[in-house]
Amino acid sequence: MLKTIEVESDDWRRGQSTAGHWRCTRRPDAMVEVEYQLHLEPNGEVPSWLANSVVVDAPYQTLLRLRAEIMKPENAPATYQWLREKP
Repeated sequence: MLKTIEVESDDWRRGQSTAGHWRCTRRPDAMVEVEYQLHLEPNGEVPSWLANSVVVDAPYQTLLRLRAEIMKPENAPATYQWLREKP
């Protein structure tokens, strides 16, 4: 569960707005094409090293965790409504 922080602080920045999506499409070669798009409006300046780490590391780590969940034996026979055939 995420902790909600109500008090403003100089130690962190709260984004003004966030919008994004993940699109997972099954390919004919039994692979999955994943598109991740995110738009953030930070409230103030964000150091480039931090922005770059979020852009690169967060989606990659999320996909690794998603793959680990999908590969668990109890999920093997599952079908996923969010995984659709490519039009």
